[in-house]
Amino acid sequence: YEVFRKQPTVCIDIYFQTDIPISNKPIQFKPVYSAKIQGLFKKAFTIWTSKKDGYKYKCISILYEIISELQNDNYIPEKKYNLIKPAIQFIENNFTDPNISYSDLSEMCGISYSYFKRLFIGKFGFSPQKYITQLRINYAYNLLSSGLYNVTQTAELVGIPDPFYFSKVFKDYTGVSPSKIKTL
Repeated sequence: YEVFRKQPTVCIDIYFQTDIPISNKPIQFKPVYSAKIQGLFKKAFTIWTSKKDGYKYKCISILYEIISELQNDNYIPEKKYNLIKPAIQFIENNFTDPNISYSDLSEMCGISYSYFKRLFIGKFGFSPQKYITQLRINYAYNLLSSGLYNVTQTAELVGIPDPFYFSKVFKDYTGVSPSKIKTL
């Protein structure tokens, strides 16, 4: 795949092929600067380039350690996570609904919107609105790649009825215009 960047950033994509089905939902972490994580990536890179016996398994082990560290950065206690869990499940099941109300999400959890947003950001590293947009854009990419839908149809299907606004948001997130997405 290709990554298009508007500004210099660090993006690390880790893909695991496993015998156990795992969620295909994107996971994005915005960790605070961590010397430990940086050191683990350097260690994995050194081991990978050495190609010594067992290097693949050593790197996999280090990558799991990195994921564990990243999750610690985005940790909130289970009791607090359970407060926002109904809204997260609602979002994952209804992210294409253009009428999602952020205040309704917090009411669903029985907490104020500001507290809901604070817990959400603590868990995911970004706001509920950005999370929903990310889900929509990922889904839009899959729809466009299938070749079955044009940009206007895709915008409607993902819950962004204005195709011009959809195109702007899509390009902001992916770095490429939705009309440039090649079919699978």
